[in-house]
Amino acid sequence: MKRFQQKKQKAKPKPIQVEEDLNDSMIDNGTDEESNDENDASPAGSDSGHESGGRFVRAPASSKESAQATKRKALDRDQAEHQQKIKAMKQLYKPPTVEEINRLKETENFYHSNLFRLQVEQMLAEVRVKSKVVNFVERWLGDFRKFLRTVKDGEGERGLDDVGYEGVRFPLEVPENVEVLQKVKFQFLQQRIVHQIGANKLGTDYGKPVVVDLLLEIPERCFHKEDYLNMRYHFKRAHFLCHLAERMVGQTKYELAGQVGFVALKGDSLKPVLEVTPSEEKFAGKVKFVIHAVAAEKFLLKRFVPEKNNVRPAMIGKEVTEDYKLCPTPHYNASVLYDLRLLKNQEVLESVVQSDHVRQAIILLKVWIRQRQFNEGFYGFDGALVTFFIAYLIQNRKIYNTMSSYQIIRLFWNQMANSQWDTEEVTMEPTGTESTKSYHQFYEVVFLDSSGLLNICANLSGELYRRVKRESAIAIQLLDDKKVNSFIPLFLNKYPVYTQYDHILSIAKPELIQNVLESFGSDDDKLNYFGNPHGHFRKMITQLVRRGLGPRAQFVVPIEVGEDSPLKLTLGILLNPQEAFAAVDKGPEAIDKAASEEFRNFWRGKAELRRFKDGSITESCVWGSSGDPIGTKRSICRKIVTYLLNAHFDIPVQKITYAAHQFEVSVKPSDVQVHETIEERSLACIRAFDALSKI
Repeated sequence: MKRFQQKKQKAKPKPIQVEEDLNDSMIDNGTDEESNDENDASPAGSDSGHESGGRFVRAPASSKESAQATKRKALDRDQAEHQQKIKAMKQLYKPPTVEEINRLKETENFYHSNLFRLQVEQMLAEVRVKSKVVNFVERWLGDFRKFLRTVKDGEGERGLDDVGYEGVRFPLEVPENVEVLQKVKFQFLQQRIVHQIGANKLGTDYGKPVVVDLLLEIPERCFHKEDYLNMRYHFKRAHFLCHLAERMVGQTKYELAGQVGFVALKGDSLKPVLEVTPSEEKFAGKVKFVIHAVAAEKFLLKRFVPEKNNVRPAMIGKEVTEDYKLCPTPHYNASVLYDLRLLKNQEVLESVVQSDHVRQAIILLKVWIRQRQFNEGFYGFDGALVTFFIAYLIQNRKIYNTMSSYQIIRLFWNQMANSQWDTEEVTMEPTGTESTKSYHQFYEVVFLDSSGLLNICANLSGELYRRVKRESAIAIQLLDDKKVNSFIPLFLNKYPVYTQYDHILSIAKPELIQNVLESFGSDDDKLNYFGNPHGHFRKMITQLVRRGLGPRAQFVVPIEVGEDSPLKLTLGILLNPQEAFAAVDKGPEAIDKAASEEFRNFWRGKAELRRFKDGSITESCVWGSSGDPIGTKRSICRKIVTYLLNAHFDIPVQKITYAAHQFEVSVKPSDVQVHETIEERSLACIRAFDALSKI
């Protein structure tokens, strides 16, 4: 028995055969077919764990079987990981989809680079108006319409000179000749229809705060036949808004306004609009509502062409005689006509601006303008002009709605850089008229709307227009330079207005300005700019400085930024480095009597007859000598400007703020006799180094 047990213990199971190519083996429940067949064919005497009359007991797996099973599991795990890696690589390098191919083609054909497109999309996403703000605007407009239904007609008529309102300050100044206004009466009549206009309606607004422009048409019964004369329209417009503001402040049913006040539209004190800040603190800094009041189509548009006179001489104390000829009032006419065409022009823009790419391009151009502060001040180059010009280019098939935003802004800059609004007529009227040729007699810049009557740029400074032209040319150069990321200097970098110019001229004395206008302003300009002293004074000073500096200055641009007073003028002067430091201004030759007389009248006592080395004898103005130091030459332009202001308008130097060479004072060394300017010190150092190197 013992011998049998020893033999039984010495019995060994047959080895399991494993194929060398394990990856090709058939895996089924952790075993292979060959081992299963051998187990089934084992002899009856083998230790199978099954005894007659006893229960079934599974034999423990041998150590080799466990090792093989572990090895197979490891191989299975490695194979699964390998398959996952292959799948990931296929996913990474799979062929692009149709959408991806189209996007790559668009980027290659329509954009400066892939980086430029990504930056544009990121910026547009950041400045886009949030959905919460959009929902709040819709809710506020619903409450405002309900409020208008509660506003009743005014009780009786009031004179235009009666400007007393409870809690509201009348935005216009009553003229001295008030008798003209006393004869005219106004009665407030309710208006329940509200039109949403402006950038918010077009979908081209951005940033904070969002400005929502609302338009109310003053009922026709509020006007009389000749209310287009002598500021009657402007006063009735202001009275209508004052009535509305008084009712809005006094009511408590609808929480509409946290603050209500008047602001000058585009800096024009003659065109106040009602600005409403919502009462909800959450949106008070995010949204502003601007309410415009305009006349329904009561007046004939042809009454407001530039040649017509709509301000009578009696408004400035002049009597009309048989020999007196009424002068044109083009700027006053444009002020009224702008309101009459406001709703129609909005409809034109809505019909043209219909593509998301066009809207994105307008937003990008508005950012470009704001970074350079061209939209600031009295009738700056703002987003409205950008939108009108884009619409003009679409109408003339220079721009198509299928173009990308990059293509549109590039075409805008290219067309703007090559435009001639200051010499040629540009009109959105489909047919065009011959009357546009006369507009340049009255305006510096001409861009007519679809009616062919309203000059959208009636108050735009020609100097500012030419400045925008130059910046447009610079933008094209940046886009063409493949070595730089042009997105940063075009849209991200800020250029404060005071850093864009070499010299800054500022006159901020309201009493002085009023005296200058009264004493030196022509009667024609007083009527043309009646009620708008800022525009009148800006014209006088800009023309004088521009003519006096001549080729010394490239641009003389009004830069009214954040002006706290309507009677304040600031000019930015960008010098021409080739001409700015010339010591002598040469005028006409002595034989030209008429031109010489005009030269002497302009320069007053500064003009003198001089003979030059080339033998010419001309009228001249001498501001220094050729041997003067650079610091002295740099102040020549300041001498010219201050001299002309004093000679023509009796403005003393003490009343003028002129920033030019103040930096020299801040860095002047203790020994002021050593050298005067930085350039001279630099040249002295170079000469000293050269002398030292020769020793």
